[in-house]
Amino acid sequence: MPAALSAPAITGILRGELGYGGVVVSDALDTPSIVDGWGIPGAAVLAWIAGVDLLRLGPASGERVHEAIHTAAARAVFDGDLPVSRLEEAAERVSRLRRWACDPRMPASPIGAAGER
Repeated sequence: MPAALSAPAITGILRGELGYGGVVVSDALDTPSIVDGWGIPGAAVLAWIAGVDLLRLGPASGERVHEAIHTAAARAVFDGDLPVSRLEEAAERVSRLRRWACDPRMPASPIGAAGER
């Protein structure tokens, strides 16, 4: 199983043992091994359950794929497999990242600057 779909890898090791609290971004969910094994919608749900916050869908995704992911997520929530709180947690992490990345008060530092060494 790819690490992006593995709760033991993401929730257990990355978040639990290593204490990482930032945004977790999936691998591209349109790779042949993922598409053949779970399909993009199924992989998206597994990734969210595992602890991923932001999905990389790849260039093949379009409106139909997005709708299928939405439907799969809604079904997983309805069935009790994907807690709404997990999606809210992911949304909050992504929102914090967006606020930080777009904050004009965050000074840019050139790569190789003394503070970056």
